[in-house]
Amino acid sequence: MEAACGSLVFPQSLTASSSKPSPSNFQSLFEPLFPDGSYGYRPERSAQQAIRKVKAYAEQGCGHAVEIDLSKYFDTLNHELLLNLLRKQIQDKRVIDLIKKYLKSGVMENGVRRGTEEGSPQGGPMSPLLANIYLIAIRRWKAEV
Repeated sequence: MEAACGSLVFPQSLTASSSKPSPSNFQSLFEPLFPDGSYGYRPERSAQQAIRKVKAYAEQGCGHAVEIDLSKYFDTLNHELLLNLLRKQIQDKRVIDLIKKYLKSGVMENGVRRGTEEGSPQGGPMSPLLANIYLIAIRRWKAEV
């Protein structure tokens, strides 16, 4: 009998009056959309839990585990695709506009601000949540292929 192996994913309500987007303000809007096997940057989830899950799959007879390093992942998020995903859960245009400003805030290179057309600010408080939301689109695309 072949074991049923699941998948693990490691990548991890906002008010319009906020001056800075905060993941804790709207994590609950998206949390139900994330797959159970996703452990990265999720509340009450840890790398240790993911390792225990992998061990459980191995005990069930799964013979392979795959680790994926999504190099440059935060740098390559498509803003419009991400914003469209956000619009499905957040109807307040002011909130979407605030997140769009965050995404397009740019980076400083040698003292000069350079605008950004893709990606999410690395080290920013919203980046892990936005990256997990973006993975929803990747999973949908994968399911269609």
